[in-house]
Amino acid sequence: MDKLKYVFLGFAAAFAAMFFFGAGLSYADKPAFCGSCHSMGHVYRTWQASQHKQFSCGDCHLPQNSLL
Repeated sequence: MDKLKYVFLGFAAAFAAMFFFGAGLSYADKPAFCGSCHSMGHVYRTWQASQHKQFSCGDCHLPQNSLL
């Protein structure tokens, strides 16, 4: 019974880790995240005024292919 408990805890921990990684990656793909850094303020304002503002920062600056 103890082994089953540890297996369950391992699966729960792996699920939680994947969930938080995915949530973080999703949040990092938003332009507001990029603009929240003080050194990116000018870049964020320039992006907002540009003709490619329909694209998120992650479209160019994050991997687009699956890691698998």
